[in-house]
Amino acid sequence: MRNAASVNLSAGLSRFMQNPEVLPPTNLSTTLGRKKRLYERTGDGNVFVGYDSEPDVTQSEELRKPNNFIDLPDDSQLVRGRSNMADLEGQDGDMEFIAPFVCIMATAVANKFSLVSWSPDVVEYVLQCGQKLYKASKFRYDQVSRLDIPKVSLGSTDFNIVVEYLFDTFLKDTILELALDRILFLRSDRGIFVTPTYSCAVFRRHHLYYLYDGYGNNEVGLSEGKANTGAACLVRFKDLKSLVHRIIYNKTIREGAETVQYSRFVISKVTVTSLNPPRPEPIDSERGEDDEEWTDIGEDDEPDEEEENDEIDNEKETKPKVEVGWKFYRKIGTIRGSKSFKGRGVGKAKSNQITSLVSVPA
Repeated sequence: MRNAASVNLSAGLSRFMQNPEVLPPTNLSTTLGRKKRLYERTGDGNVFVGYDSEPDVTQSEELRKPNNFIDLPDDSQLVRGRSNMADLEGQDGDMEFIAPFVCIMATAVANKFSLVSWSPDVVEYVLQCGQKLYKASKFRYDQVSRLDIPKVSLGSTDFNIVVEYLFDTFLKDTILELALDRILFLRSDRGIFVTPTYSCAVFRRHHLYYLYDGYGNNEVGLSEGKANTGAACLVRFKDLKSLVHRIIYNKTIREGAETVQYSRFVISKVTVTSLNPPRPEPIDSERGEDDEEWTDIGEDDEPDEEEENDEIDNEKETKPKVEVGWKFYRKIGTIRGSKSFKGRGVGKAKSNQITSLVSVPA
């Protein structure tokens, strides 16, 4: 029999994952389950069309890109602003209601400026944009499950923002980690985490995780609590667990001495779409019309009746678009020409005429 000491020692060591010499076979269903799913919006709703391809940039390559992040002792990185939401003019104690809108604008600004290029000025810009969005909105975040913002202008670029409720439950670190990994980041690369006392924006890009916190934080990105000192910041993490720990820590410090035994959180995904500018009207030459102006035709210059009828018929006909190479036409592989025989009495092809070559599967 083993003694008590050996039993306790074995129990303690069993908590750590042992690296096997031979890796187990890949679980395909689990691997695909961690990939972002792609959906196509149709008349019947969203239809699953496949999985997102692997990113072209690895984590190490992303970390080597030029950036404004400062390395922190816990292996995270930080870009710190100069103020926080409490410093916004005219917020009138509505900071807890403004916070979700600041987080929403952080996801939109991430489309305007790549996260790896953020600077203290961009962190400040998010605060100002979030307050403007809150004042312009007819609803608070907690009053609707879907918030559709038709148009938001960031400089010369316009965006459409859709915020959709995904999940809510009691807050625990393991539950939050699963919710982000299996619910949010399977559907989007960005979203917002909201509680009555704390809100933040979260991102996943190229195997890195980002947290935007608009409250007051110290020089290493930790919350200053209800003192409302410090500055907003964008923090970058190498793993999801570190992101979850920072969210829970900052939320706990934000609550201060209040003991919140059953705290709920809400996760919403944010879809940001760039609005294309209106296409300019095509000029006459692009429409296939003549650039020359019409002139009056004299009696001697009048066209023959047959030529006039031919011109009318030609105007009624629509010219088919010439596509090069094999194309499927009515489920048959076809190479289509640009001209065709007129009439049925033609028995021989001319040198300037093109025929069709059709392949029929056996």
